[in-house]
Amino acid sequence: WVCHASPLSPKGMCTPGTCTIYSQTELLHEILEDRAETHAEVWSCDDFTPGADPFPACDWDLRSGPNWGWNNIAGTQDPEGTGTALRVFYPEGSYVGHPDQGDMRSGSQWYHHNYGSYDELKLEDDVYFSENLDFVVGGNLPGFYGGEGSCSGGLYDDCFSSRFMWRSEGRLEIYGYVPAEECVWFCGDDPCPLTVCDFNFGHSFGRGAASLTVGKWHTIRQYIRMNDVGSANGVMRYYLDGSLRYEITGLTLRQISTVQ
Repeated sequence: WVCHASPLSPKGMCTPGTCTIYSQTELLHEILEDRAETHAEVWSCDDFTPGADPFPACDWDLRSGPNWGWNNIAGTQDPEGTGTALRVFYPEGSYVGHPDQGDMRSGSQWYHHNYGSYDELKLEDDVYFSENLDFVVGGNLPGFYGGEGSCSGGLYDDCFSSRFMWRSEGRLEIYGYVPAEECVWFCGDDPCPLTVCDFNFGHSFGRGAASLTVGKWHTIRQYIRMNDVGSANGVMRYYLDGSLRYEITGLTLRQISTVQ
């Protein structure tokens, strides 16, 4: 398998934002934020019949691809309780879940239809990794998407995505596809520790500010506030188990107002 990519580079600098790594005990920010905001639930699902197709139970409202891995997902019993969960299977020896890989594809991917247009949202998931999972080099978890197209495998001007991802040893990050002319003050450890820039395949925000472990439930939460068009004032945050662990401000997540 051969991948050819033409290198991209930042097209300009801008007024820098801020980048903050939080310790596990810094909960005050989260408490004050939750008290100050009015929360309106857009979508949720926690009912999965063991062994059954997970999609009829919830209003997933799937859109056309690129979707794959239907044989790798099913409802299952909560490994630590009496409830149910969505099981995602990563076969031994499998790698990037691409349809061309046949029996070697791992995990699953699907796109939800739009549940409305928002400039500010939170996404929260409870995740559990079985004790026999090897984190290897990494894997993707759910996240946000806005705009047109798939917004994967490169940087785009008409869409963005911000998926959670784990890296080796369970190091957590937000894996972001943002406009190609993104305000890139954050590249490098000097302005923004734990941020890794890749202008071909997306940036890693907050890599290792928190880590996931096997054999226990974790709650991961991502917060996104879109920038005003023409201004670099977007915000990303992520939380692990109720604790704010990473925040970056001064982002350009969109260049047109229809990206929400």
